[in-house]
Amino acid sequence: MGKYQRNGLQISLAVIMSLSLTWVILLQSLTYCCFNRQFYQDNFRKLQTSTKVDIDAADLNKSVDCLFDYLLQRRDDLNLQVCLLSSGQKTEMFNRREKDHMVDVKSLLQRVMFSQKAALTVFVLLFLLLPLLYRRAAATLWTDYLLSYRAGFIGGIVTALLFIAIIAVFAACDFSTFWWKFHELLFTNDLWQLDPVESRLINLVEGEFFSNLVQYIISVTVTALVVAYALILLVLRILLKLSRKLRTLG
Repeated sequence: MGKYQRNGLQISLAVIMSLSLTWVILLQSLTYCCFNRQFYQDNFRKLQTSTKVDIDAADLNKSVDCLFDYLLQRRDDLNLQVCLLSSGQKTEMFNRREKDHMVDVKSLLQRVMFSQKAALTVFVLLFLLLPLLYRRAAATLWTDYLLSYRAGFIGGIVTALLFIAIIAVFAACDFSTFWWKFHELLFTNDLWQLDPVESRLINLVEGEFFSNLVQYIISVTVTALVVAYALILLVLRILLKLSRKLRTLG
């Protein structure tokens, strides 16, 4: 196999590893942000959600816990009684349409978590397999391989950050359209189109809440990606120095 073929193969594998790692970090950031109770509490206070939903802070927290437990498969239903501030009457927090929509959300979350595990498996297998394939390579070849990996990982992080930047600009320019298209892409029915007059769920996590959540997810994801790739490129730089030193000694 010629030098350029070897480098092309290494760059391609590095890009696959890079994109797999990016997907894992993206979904881990998404999960961390979406299930961060402190974020919910801070936004509920800021947006005065208690007044809009007509329940007190304790019932707001119970509602969030109920949603989290359901989505994370710690409970089988969304049956929850809350007390309305306006009348003092007990009522179900979520109506039938909201519960049906959350069935779809739960199914989507399970598919997302499966894809994260698959991406992590791809990354780990390539990480473990490639050193075995080239363990007998000469120092000069190892230098070529490491340079190719560096090029592949730089290409991967640039691609990931460009993709995130496009999403961020779209969301910042017209969040309503962004959010609508996002739901049309992910769901095959219209159960997500909830009426604010009848739905406590849509008032619990209204448009401004989701706008803040998307900003939070993007900031956490970008930070995690930059830190992870900075560490990877640092390790590759150290390995390149060692490889070149071994080549000189050889």
